Order: sequence, then structure tokens, then C-alpha cells
Amino acid sequence: MSSRAWIARPFATESPITIAAARPGASVAPILPIMPVSAFFQRRFAPDRTPVGEPKPFGVSLTAPSFGLIQELPGAVGRWNPACVLEIFCSQYSDLIAQLQHVKVITVERIDVRRWRFKNGAWVSQAGIVGGMEHKKDGQFEVFIPRDVDCAEAAQTLYHEVVHVRQGPMGRYFEEFEAYAKTESWAIYLGLPQRGHDLREEKDGREVPSAAKIDEKVRSQYGGPEPSAPGARIVGHTAKEALVLQPGASTPVPRPAVEGDVDMSEKPTTVAPKVLPPSVWVCPKSPQPKKSTP
Repeated sequence: MSSRAWIARPFATESPITIAAARPGASVAPILPIMPVSAFFQRRFAPDRTPVGEPKPFGVSLTAPSFGLIQELPGAVGRWNPACVLEIFCSQYSDLIAQLQHVKVITVERIDVRRWRFKNGAWVSQAGIVGGMEHKKDGQFEVFIPRDVDCAEAAQTLYHEVVHVRQGPMGRYFEEFEAYAKTESWAIYLGLPQRGHDLREEKDGREVPSAAKIDEKVRSQYGGPEPSAPGARIVGHTAKEALVLQPGASTPVPRPAVEGDVDMSEKPTTVAPKVLPPSVWVCPKSPQPKKSTP
């Protein structure tokens, strides 16, 4: 999630996705070829590694005990930690980890948001919880990520939010569409599972991001493309109007609200934030780091 409704963003050189890719029914081609799953796991498991997550062998169902807690390996870490994220990123995407040294990563118990959606001729308040967030404060980007997720989800959330960090002002719909599309393509390449939502489809025998599903999710959470101008965003509302801020402007301009408009200008609330020191984001020395291309 990008919280740029309440924090101004600078321009960047990252290009927006093509309109063709955003059409419902279109498919977003994977950015990289599919990596064999066995190679992914073989590189990331070694005798000196602390087990992370659930002991669930392939093809075996995990049965929770009667008191409702997840079964874990002895000494396993139920929540994500920087070490397990480094295991995923550092072998091929150390440039992204290097960028995290210049981004303030903040773990939280929860991120509460309030959306205002224009529905049936009136603005309706909707409270919710999001799985990640970024914004810029005092010249530095901050990325918020929940503590209570597993390592694969944490890695995908970080990737998603770093895509936002690298974006210019494209408007919330296109910013979120691009971030979801790139994150799903990257996760498919690494063999990572989906993050609690179905945004993929099968095409020519391969799993790829689904443009139609991503479009549906983004519209339901953030609204559709802003019709007034590319890069503009809703930053407030009145009874029957949306207040729209154009790129480079300092004062929003009202326009008639339309069905499906979403106002997310209220500042999110983070519960129990804790800043991770930049020193945790260091990869082992690699002969030739590759690019993450978010």
C-alpha cells in the first residue's frame, strides 16, 4: 500500500505500466523466467540455518493442536525476521537489500486505515487493516510491515513497498497496479506462495500475474484511475465532491464525486511501531549482485 494520499511524493524516473497491461482480461507476462523450485530451496537451506515457519512437508496436511496454536519445529521462528528475508533476497537481489539501508523499515503489530468510498450517492466510511505501507517523512522513505507474518509474505511486502519507493506520481490506481503486478511476477519467479489473495492465473502452462484480478483488487481497495488527469489523486472530499490534487500542485481542486471514488487521505494508525536498524540489511559478499528490477 502506498500512503501518498497524505504525504507528497517526488518525481522519479520509473516508467508507469502500459495501459494495455492494465486492461481487464489482459495478462502480465513474467519479468523473469521461472526458476526450478528445487533450486530455490537448495540454495536457502543449510545445516546452520534456524528453521523458520511451519514443519509442513509437501503433500502432508498440518493439523493444529486442540488449543489452537500452530505446530512448529523446535527452535523455529514463527514470525519473520531480517535473517530469513536476507536468505530470500541476497542470492540474486542484493541491490534491493542495499536500498533498504537507506529506507527506514518499521515493524508494527497492525496498520489501521480508514477509507471513504462514494457509493450510492454518498461517502461511506470503511475501517480496515492493510498488510504494508510506505510514505516519505522528513526526506526519508519509511516502510511499515507487520511483525505477525511469515518470511515469504514479509519478503513480498518489502518488495511491493520498494516498488512504491521507486515510483513517480502515477496516481494511486496505477501505482498499486504496477506494485502488485511486479511483486506477483517476482514471487512466481522465486516460487513464493501468494500473500492471502488470488492474483494469478495459468497461461500456456505457466503461472503468471492476472491483470484482471489485480485490476479488481486495486479498484476495490483504492478506486479506479483518476479521470481528471494522470498522476492526480483524491486527497479529501465534501458531501458530493472529491478533492483532487494534481501533480505539482499545492491546493486540491473539487470535482463531482463518482461511484467508486475512494478517499484514503486520513493518516493511517500504526500499532506498536519499532524501527529496525539499517545495519541488519547487509548481504554476505557476493561476486556479482544481480538486479531486482521492481
